[in-house]
Amino acid sequence: MGGIREQVEHWKLQRESRLRLIRDAYAHGERGLALVRRHTNHLQEMAQDVFGSIFSGYAGPPVSICASGGFGRRELAPGSDLDLCVLFDRLTPELSDRLARLERVLWDTGMHPGLQHLPLAQADAAFLHIETGTSLLHARLLYGDRDIFHRFVRVRDTFRRQGGTALARELLRELEIDVRVRLRDVCRLQPDLKRDPCMLRDIQRVIWIETILKADAVIEHIDELPILQEYGGALRLGADCYHRLRVGLHLMARRKQDIMELPLLEALGAEQGYASPMDFLRAFYRCVRDVSHAIGQYAAIGSHAMGGKGRFIPARRQGMPCGLVRIG
Repeated sequence: MGGIREQVEHWKLQRESRLRLIRDAYAHGERGLALVRRHTNHLQEMAQDVFGSIFSGYAGPPVSICASGGFGRRELAPGSDLDLCVLFDRLTPELSDRLARLERVLWDTGMHPGLQHLPLAQADAAFLHIETGTSLLHARLLYGDRDIFHRFVRVRDTFRRQGGTALARELLRELEIDVRVRLRDVCRLQPDLKRDPCMLRDIQRVIWIETILKADAVIEHIDELPILQEYGGALRLGADCYHRLRVGLHLMARRKQDIMELPLLEALGAEQGYASPMDFLRAFYRCVRDVSHAIGQYAAIGSHAMGGKGRFIPARRQGMPCGLVRIG
């Protein structure tokens, strides 16, 4: 292939082609989780091509580029940021220059990167902060030195064994606040699919807690975890619903758009086959209700049963309604 400008044009055309595939899959009714997994895989292939081009001939200190945040969890919608964590021992001028070029090229191709530079010596401290710690829980190696990444994984595993309980308790506290306090005000005309109570962020909090205390948790298998057997299905179906609506919003707005603003809400409801925006909202909040039941019980069990060793102690649970209304 030619120079960097020709490559950027190629990647831009490739990205548009992949967006058309997502648009077609969405129009044919593909489920939300399948849509975000598909789109993540598309962007990952493109990003790895960019990494290979920018780091061609690189002979500096070892470096690893990892997917973090929603990219690490494989939950990218069409307008999502491309969260990346760069791991290294030493940041040399050459490495700094390559990373600056990488960020420029990713922006030029429309991939909206968010680069976090993380010296490996500071990795343990990164897990002490809730925002950076949770973004790194599902970090995946995309390109570069495997030894650097494996050393990072050892730091992450040590954190989960020795220091993860405090982060899990903080996440559990945030869940309790959302269910007991903020949920009272959630039924509004323009819900935020990511940040409103009992929507995507709270489902992510459950996954983060389970990942810290038990194992790498993914939403497709969340009802297989012992504490979630009775109501994990509601979280899985809720995530499927929210992700499909979020993909639809991003496609309509042609950018990152997580709030169902009224004009978009009307179009989104019509796409899902509802006669009016209010019919669509009623169905949507029935979905939120079932997710809130699941998260409420999860938070109650966790807050009363998480012992000093950072493990959930089995507790007797009552059944819950899981009659989730599927949207789309």
